[in-house]
Amino acid sequence: VSQRISGAGMPFSEAVKAVLAEQFKKYDKDSSGFIEINENFEMDKKLAAFAGFEFDEEESRKTFVKSDTNKDGKVSLEEYIAYFETLVPPGIPEGPLIDYLNTITEGMQ
Repeated sequence: VSQRISGAGMPFSEAVKAVLAEQFKKYDKDSSGFIEINENFEMDKKLAAFAGFEFDEEESRKTFVKSDTNKDGKVSLEEYIAYFETLVPPGIPEGPLIDYLNTITEGMQ
C-alpha cells in the first residue's frame, strides 16, 4: 500500500522531496543553489519539447513568479518544493506521484 500524499500546502514525504531536489538540480544549471529566470526558461523549453507542447514563455514566467515567494528574483529549493506542494491534489498516492515526477525528470535531460 503506497503512502498517500496530501497536496495543497501539506508537506511531501522525504522520498517525493528527493525527486523534486533532483529536478531542482537540473533547473539550477550554474549550481548556484537557486533557479533564475533564464534557467527556468531553458528547462521549461526542454520540458515542453519532451511533452510535445509549444513553449509558452509567459506561462513559464508566471510559474516562476508564483514559486518565488520571497520575491528576490530567484527560486530556492525550499520555494520549489513548497510550490509543488500547492499543485498536487490531496490524496494522490506517493508511488504514482514519484513515477510521474521521475518521468518529468527524464524529460529534463
